[in-house]
Amino acid sequence: MSSILTVESRHDAFFRHIEGKSPNPAPFDTGISDIWAYNLALSFIVPGSCPVEIALPTLPTLNVSESTYPRLANSTEPPLREFEWDPAQMTFVAEAGKQLLVGWVNQLNEPVYTSLNITVEGKGTTAVPPGMNGAAFAVVTTQQPDNTDDLALATLAGPVLLTLSWVNMIEDIHRLFYIEWICLMNSSTLILNRKRKENV
Repeated sequence: MSSILTVESRHDAFFRHIEGKSPNPAPFDTGISDIWAYNLALSFIVPGSCPVEIALPTLPTLNVSESTYPRLANSTEPPLREFEWDPAQMTFVAEAGKQLLVGWVNQLNEPVYTSLNITVEGKGTTAVPPGMNGAAFAVVTTQQPDNTDDLALATLAGPVLLTLSWVNMIEDIHRLFYIEWICLMNSSTLILNRKRKENV
């Protein structure tokens, strides 16, 4: 297995380069706990296919949407992500009334937490913390442990894998600003041309 990892990383770098992305977006890979790794692998396992019961908790799933950028391209607001979970899961029932947080784990850093703003039952949005780059994992929790192993034990839903790049988000915001500027200039030109025709 380890003999092909370097080859696969070169393939990944090549395809990222072809897509116009940074071949190596982060200096370190993000490590996760065995609980999170097990729960991520569950989506690839056929239920009942393994005769051995693994003594790790099965966590409720967490889904995340693509980035939601601020309406105005020149806004200093960070991009938002929308998370979705099943609010009927026992973990959420037990924590009812507490502030939900998204715990973010990226590279070798300690977890970072952002408040989850509930939009409807089972859905909420939060800002992507600045400085995150490459592979990151997010979970819903009500606690703020300072390491990933304790965060895994405090996870209410997740983890979910995200590929983040603040450079790409900023480039996208600049593209939106440019598009808005072009639309504004075209509108202004149309209005000026109409006024000139009316004056003739």
